[in-house]
Amino acid sequence: MNPFIRIFGAETEPQGAFIAETVQNQKTMKAIDFERIPDDRNEPTKPYTFCICGGGALGHVLAGVIGAQGYDVRMLTGHPDAWQSEITVEDLAGSRCTGRLHTISDRAECTAGAADIVLLCVPGHLIRRELLRIAPCLKPGTRVGSIVSSTGFFIMAKRIFGTDYPLFGFQRVPFIARVGKYGSSAQLLGYKSRLNMAFTDARTAEECVPLFESILRTPVSPLHHILEAMLTNSNPILHPARLYGLFSEWRPGMTYERIIPFYEAWDDRSSEVLIRCDEEFQRLLRRRAKARYRRCWNTTNRRMPHRSRGKYGPSKRSGGSEPR
Repeated sequence: MNPFIRIFGAETEPQGAFIAETVQNQKTMKAIDFERIPDDRNEPTKPYTFCICGGGALGHVLAGVIGAQGYDVRMLTGHPDAWQSEITVEDLAGSRCTGRLHTISDRAECTAGAADIVLLCVPGHLIRRELLRIAPCLKPGTRVGSIVSSTGFFIMAKRIFGTDYPLFGFQRVPFIARVGKYGSSAQLLGYKSRLNMAFTDARTAEECVPLFESILRTPVSPLHHILEAMLTNSNPILHPARLYGLFSEWRPGMTYERIIPFYEAWDDRSSEVLIRCDEEFQRLLRRRAKARYRRCWNTTNRRMPHRSRGKYGPSKRSGGSEPR
């Protein structure tokens, strides 16, 4: 039986080494000690105001965890009437925390417009729409980030905002989360041992790294470049590989008697497809790196022709050659 529950690819190096973690690891890897979170639900006590955009599983968990620690949390959702003023989050160990939501609305001006930090928790195809929705309301200096960075967040945000607002994004989502009862409870099913985040400027990194380490009770490392978050090989190959493993043998007329769990019933076939996808991804990275190096070599030789004479490097006449 394959104990495959979570897969991580290379964090900042294009090596693609995967780590499989069992259900037992999930239960013992307790990143947030809920018992130690103070009950500050009555009034916000921390200096930052957060806006959570999107009412999915991650939006539920983050709203509950951040709100339980005394921050002013405002929820921007298309279904405000379905939400309660408090969100309860429970992890695999049975620990709970409850966060209070200061504002729940479908209006950006009273949620994102009042925030110091806006965090998008929406699928990739909704990111552009959400950015356009909040753009007219943001106050100067608002930090805008996304819980998912591999679906074009940085590109779309730069096109919409230019350099008006500092941006940040997680390389991978901080939790495995599920909605319990929509608008009032959620389950935190898995932690990460560490988190990587990308930033568009150093000041935002210096501010947000310790902030999110404190909130998420997990070590956070700043990445060297936003491309490390944008091009991560996590869900973009994880989900297609699993779906292919599940349904590649489907034929017209076939039906399924039960709902197949996505992670809990992970099998060897899905792992094999995932490994092949990762190998292909790494080949593309290596080919891209070689092509870039060749262009740099050719450009340098054109601008500095003395290099081709062997003064600072190999030349064809001296037996050297350009990169292959």
